[in-house]
Amino acid sequence: NKRELASESYYKALKEFSETNNKRGIMQTYTNLATLFAAEDDLAQSQVYMEKSKNMAVEIKDNFNASLAYSNLGALMAMKHKLDSGIYFLDSSMYYANLAKSVRRKEDIYRDLASIYSEKKDFKRAFEFSAKHQQLFDSLSKADNSEKFAKAEHKYQSLEKEKELLLAKKNQEISELENSQKKFFIYVLILGVLAAVLAIFILFSRYTQKKNDNSILEHSNALISH
Repeated sequence: NKRELASESYYKALKEFSETNNKRGIMQTYTNLATLFAAEDDLAQSQVYMEKSKNMAVEIKDNFNASLAYSNLGALMAMKHKLDSGIYFLDSSMYYANLAKSVRRKEDIYRDLASIYSEKKDFKRAFEFSAKHQQLFDSLSKADNSEKFAKAEHKYQSLEKEKELLLAKKNQEISELENSQKKFFIYVLILGVLAAVLAIFILFSRYTQKKNDNSILEHSNALISH
């Protein structure tokens, strides 16, 4: 049975957390056990463990989880049709939600209070809390959409910036390649000019040498003739 295995696992975890005085772990395990018993319709045992979780949350000054535990107790009271007790727990939950400055917790509490007052046939209060819930719901939805838009805009800007950097890098590579080609052309041109100058020098030297040789030969022939 999965629930029996889960129960054994929770009790084992509770023992280990207790031995190490891990109060946050103890608190969470109490909540898990309360949820497990609620799923088995054992509301009495569920309430026992949720009370323990609530007390531990208050002790360690975890206002968010204290608010959550009080809300869960309010839901248990509503399931037992103890509506006034449910309202008491939800009012306490609101107190800790304010300490935690959790708007989402307040939204959930307003919804639960609207449900309980509706069951009590106090439709005026039910409407008041339903309106408060809707107002916070709309506000949070707007904030979520704004956050999503901001993230999307940031992602778009990042992609555009990345494209700009890639384009700049590509242009730089092209510019460097063009400069390299220009330098190579200049080097080739200089070598060509030097080669031409050298060739002219060699030809001129040979011409001069040949001219001198001919002059010497002519002079020698003239001496021989005389």
